[in-house]
Amino acid sequence: MKVALIGPSTLTDADITAHLPAGTDEIIPAGTWGTHDCILRYVNTHGIKLTEFYIEFEFFGPLAIMEHFMRAIDYADSVVLFPDSSIPETDDFIAQCEKQHKPLKIAGR
Repeated sequence: MKVALIGPSTLTDADITAHLPAGTDEIIPAGTWGTHDCILRYVNTHGIKLTEFYIEFEFFGPLAIMEHFMRAIDYADSVVLFPDSSIPETDDFIAQCEKQHKPLKIAGR
């Protein structure tokens, strides 16, 4: 199962382990650099495939970061969201998952 992880820079390896759905065999990072670094460590130590979408500022301009998140959600089978006040688009991510009927796990809820 392909899982997009969206989270803040404070994400830890323990957070990932506790919230990944069973059968996860691919992770798509979509979050801050802290999230990305944490996911890189996790996939390297657990042998899980990593798929990355790069932020295309030159093509999308000021919407590049939002487009990056949406591409990850589109590609994934399921989404794990670690809500944080540093991610103001949280409601947009939830709405996108609902629109696409994607399973969404919101950590801490």
